[in-house]
Amino acid sequence: MAIFGSCAKPDAETGKSAALASARARLRGCAPDPEQEKGALRLAVGAVERIDNSTRVRLVGYAVGDDADFALPVYLLSRGRWLVEERARVYLLDSDCREYKLKDRIDAPGQKVPDDGRVRLRAGEARETVLLFPRLRDGVREGAIVYGKRVIAFSMLLDAE
Repeated sequence: MAIFGSCAKPDAETGKSAALASARARLRGCAPDPEQEKGALRLAVGAVERIDNSTRVRLVGYAVGDDADFALPVYLLSRGRWLVEERARVYLLDSDCREYKLKDRIDAPGQKVPDDGRVRLRAGEARETVLLFPRLRDGVREGAIVYGKRVIAFSMLLDAE
């Protein structure tokens, strides 16, 4: 007995996979070309969540194999913006290529950040900072944080709304 295409149930997983692949392709098209990671510093996104009027990103810098400098964003009054090492921007990109500029940085209690934003990490050591951006639109599941010349993709599987 033959099953006709119009009678078969649609495969929900295939549809979800296709939608995610499409979102990732759009994101790759608008994100800057990432710089190859060199040196001992690595960056990772610990979590991304929507809260009230903001999107909170937990960013982790960690040193692999050797000591490394983790340059955190610093607000420069003279330029009126947040910059890393006084020249590089930090922003979020959603899957529709919308940019969300950095609004604030929150450091862990008791962890003083030097005025220049450089934190020295010993080999094997990690440091977390929280970055606040405007709230990502509802429905956004894929995105990337552009941190200077680094691009770190993320997926939001569940909303914390």
